[in-house]
Amino acid sequence: MEIREKSILFARQKSRALYQREREFSERLDYLDTIICNSNSLLNISDALNEYEALKTELHSIYDRKGKAAMFRSKCRWIEKGENQPNTSSTWEKENIIGKPSTKSDQKTVKK
Repeated sequence: MEIREKSILFARQKSRALYQREREFSERLDYLDTIICNSNSLLNISDALNEYEALKTELHSIYDRKGKAAMFRSKCRWIEKGENQPNTSSTWEKENIIGKPSTKSDQKTVKK
């Protein structure tokens, strides 16, 4: 039980820190956006543009991590409930493998 409590506490702290970081990036992006939009010349905003692009990339990576975590949680729920996972993406991947025939009739023609 002690390990579980500590892991839950760690996950909460990590989640809060990530949420705080995401919020700070969003606020900073909004601020930089107003600076860029209200500027009259492009010469004075090069630093702001560089920072804007860097923050946008970092925020995008945070969203990617959140998406992957959501997919992992849904897979865990499927396994816990004993349901089958949707096979659409895995079927597409199998069909698109280069050099691998998708049907038995194709296998015979490839071997010849």
